[in-house]
Amino acid sequence: MTALLNIQDLAIGYNKNDLKHALTKGFTTSVFPGERIAIMGLNGCGKSTLLRSITGILPLLNGSIQINDKEIGQLTRRERAQIMATVFTSYNDPGQLTVNEMVTFGRYPYTNRFNKLSERDLLLIENTLEVAKIGHLRNRIVGELSDGERQKVMMAVAIAQDTPLLILDEPASHLDIRNKALMMNLIKNLGEEQQKTILFSTHDVGLTLKIASRVWLFHNKRINDYKIDEFKQGEHWKLMLEGLDADVVF
Repeated sequence: MTALLNIQDLAIGYNKNDLKHALTKGFTTSVFPGERIAIMGLNGCGKSTLLRSITGILPLLNGSIQINDKEIGQLTRRERAQIMATVFTSYNDPGQLTVNEMVTFGRYPYTNRFNKLSERDLLLIENTLEVAKIGHLRNRIVGELSDGERQKVMMAVAIAQDTPLLILDEPASHLDIRNKALMMNLIKNLGEEQQKTILFSTHDVGLTLKIASRVWLFHNKRINDYKIDEFKQGEHWKLMLEGLDADVVF
């Protein structure tokens, strides 16, 4: 199977006063269709920075990221929108747009300059509303929804884009228990049934154990890459996640 995403000798972080400050470095891996990768670690370790680097929003300090064997920096905005869909925790007020109109934005990377929707586009939008369990919200104003409802709408926009790669930053952060379970099932099904590749940051160990196939765990400025069975069997990850002393007994 051909890798969708190839990462080579990656260093991410930020520049300050012309000096590079690396949050992590030396990360090399490949990601394949259908994989669901949970990105975990303590606050401030670089989870969101990694996701923004993969999308091309942030420049790399070192190394390379290729999607379909093409450097992320060489992709046009339209090409990126057809390859990856993103959902970040930051929220821009869409004004008076309805949920249906918001989800429609997911199809614009495929329309002509007049943004005319095809029959297939309309069908995908309708299916997405059902898959994301937000059909009952279609005529509501997005700005009037709760945080959890908005989160589901933004996930629906990403699904409507119908891209091979989904980038999700804390996808269940504003959801109650019931909707968190629905989100877990949605992510798992997108990976298993539609072979979507999904990278998602999370602090939720339970979420990770139920739906992830791999884990990228930040620790000591390194990213440790585990298959989910390796992650489940190890005990050291508990210390890494909680930042506890090594003599704590579970």
